[in-house]
Amino acid sequence: MRSAPISLYLAIPPNEAPDLAVVARATLAWNDLIKEIASVVDPSLEIRIEFMSGTMGSRSINSVIRAAAKVAIKHPWTTGSLGAIAGVFLLSPIQHAADDVTDHLAEAWFGHQDDALSDNDVQRVAEKVAALQRNKVPVGLKQEIFSEASRDDKITGLGATPIIGRPPPALIIPRASFPAYRGDDLVVQEETVERRTTWKYDYPVAIVRSYSKAEERRWRFEHGATEFSATMRDPDFLAAIKSGHTGVEIGEGVELRVDLRIKEEKIGGVWHEKELDVMKVLWPNIDRQPSIKFPPN
Repeated sequence: MRSAPISLYLAIPPNEAPDLAVVARATLAWNDLIKEIASVVDPSLEIRIEFMSGTMGSRSINSVIRAAAKVAIKHPWTTGSLGAIAGVFLLSPIQHAADDVTDHLAEAWFGHQDDALSDNDVQRVAEKVAALQRNKVPVGLKQEIFSEASRDDKITGLGATPIIGRPPPALIIPRASFPAYRGDDLVVQEETVERRTTWKYDYPVAIVRSYSKAEERRWRFEHGATEFSATMRDPDFLAAIKSGHTGVEIGEGVELRVDLRIKEEKIGGVWHEKELDVMKVLWPNIDRQPSIKFPPN
């Protein structure tokens, strides 16, 4: 298996010890974040996050990312880049990072590597991180890591590094910045939903599935080659059903002409049908029909 080391770094004052539960929960969220990023970057990846050691003093929770051999052969860039993406994403501001900030962090991360990586590698990592900033799941896990670290005032900073057992990472997020990384200042903008109602009058349809009960229930219709569901709301038509008249048989394949109300919402610039209702059955004209008969459903 191809592997790459990675550490979650917790800055602790000398002669102090952090709360074990806080460290454990932050570590689990960190490992979950790496796995989530792997699933987003490439759903076919097979990876394991293995705990290696914990360094005393300022705590380094040392892990190794392992990719299955067949993945490493097919994608030799996998493990090292995945660690870089996770580390840079953790250290990026929780608001959508500007490109220059993300590029700078990616360059700083690769600056720790023993083997030189190309500018293209740096750019690929920066692009992946920028995309992850718009994904609620990894953002939520990053918030969880900083939230856990905030629970213990002995933790004065947080970082990540691909170096095991060496000096602290070049970039450490200070405790004063934890609230921003927890998302305390994150403004969630609610998308304004546009709605509209349109009508199709005297609209020819054929019944695919009907209901013999006099209730406002969803029926299945077809118009040409298109099938759709709509709620039968015509009170006169429902009353005729309740009367139990048997003059006209209503069932699969029977054609109707209806007034159809369509409620729509605009999502992502496209109108989507949300609710369809048959407000009036124009034909058969039940006012002139002696009865309506339904076959068994």
